[in-house]
Amino acid sequence: MNKRKLTLVFVWLSAIATILSFLAWFNNLVVLWRWAVKFLTMTESKTSASTQIAGGCFKWLDWTAVDLSAVTTFIPFFGFAFITLGFWRIYKNTAQIDDDFPFFRAYDRINISLGLIGTLVGIIIIGFYDMDKVTMGDLMMCLHTALFSTLIAVGWVFIIVLLFTKPFMRWWYSRINGILPGDSFDDRFLERLEQSAASIRHELSQSSETLNHFSGDLKQASGSITALGQSINDSTSIFQKGIIEPLLNLQRNQTDQSTALNQFSQTLSHIQTSHQTLVELLKEFKSNNASLQSHLDSIRADHIKLETVYQQSRKEVVETRQEADATRNQLTELQRLIQEKQAQFDTQLAEWNARRQHLEQTTQTLITEQVELKAALEEERIRANESEKTLAKIKSIF
Repeated sequence: MNKRKLTLVFVWLSAIATILSFLAWFNNLVVLWRWAVKFLTMTESKTSASTQIAGGCFKWLDWTAVDLSAVTTFIPFFGFAFITLGFWRIYKNTAQIDDDFPFFRAYDRINISLGLIGTLVGIIIIGFYDMDKVTMGDLMMCLHTALFSTLIAVGWVFIIVLLFTKPFMRWWYSRINGILPGDSFDDRFLERLEQSAASIRHELSQSSETLNHFSGDLKQASGSITALGQSINDSTSIFQKGIIEPLLNLQRNQTDQSTALNQFSQTLSHIQTSHQTLVELLKEFKSNNASLQSHLDSIRADHIKLETVYQQSRKEVVETRQEADATRNQLTELQRLIQEKQAQFDTQLAEWNARRQHLEQTTQTLITEQVELKAALEEERIRANESEKTLAKIKSIF
């Protein structure tokens, strides 16, 4: 299977473990809430029968709710969340490997502190019981809270994290991306140190062999000189016969001693050369360390600058969001006012339309009446003319 696909499998497995541990922690919080409500609402003496721990919302996870501080279930959830994030960063090749990966620097101390807090919670709960009626069940429940939280914290930090999680994730990162960052220079430096140490050990072994040979030659020369002295004391003839061979041996021994001294000088020169090489390596290491330190300082300064820019940007984003929310609220208020005004306008428009129709009807009625009045006036005028004509005829007759 491809390593990246296997890394994605690790991401899914750790994510599933994170979800399960979160459900266990949430179930533990529900158990804690139900117990606290029942405990605080008690009016009688608090005993194990009246304050028995109730189940949570997930019955199949009730076996994990062993303490009333919820630390026992929070520590695995907290750890699996960072393990999931670490595998995801390895999968995306964005992981920054250090001694605390995939966690952070104070992770171990925080977990140990949580375990101690759970222990203190378990001890404090005992003080709320009626000491005259406290039972062994009450004490066992409080001891569960006190001891399980510390046990989980210590086991998680010193066994699961230190012995398994950190080494495995660093090893897996090295399998995915090659050698760990920062190890190449250290490995090269250690390899060169081992080579120099092996060379020095070889030269020292050769020097030791040469010195042993030189000591043997000295012993042989001492024996030869002793034999020569004895030969001189025995007789002059034996001295005349035996002096040549010891002198020749002494000459050979002197030649061997000169050779041994030359070899020893060469060995010393090799040792000095190796020492000089080691000194140069140390100087190179110091210079590289200084450059790395300066680079680290620059990275820290850049990190501080980026952190400042991030805080400023975050503040600006918050201000912009607040302004947008205020603008959104104003727009909502304006829309509400526009709707109200539109409703009022529609109502007035309807009233005006009704009045206009009434006025039109009234106008039409008045026009009709005017026409009728004009017709009546015309008839009256005609009648008046006829009456005048009739009166004129009557006058003419008389």
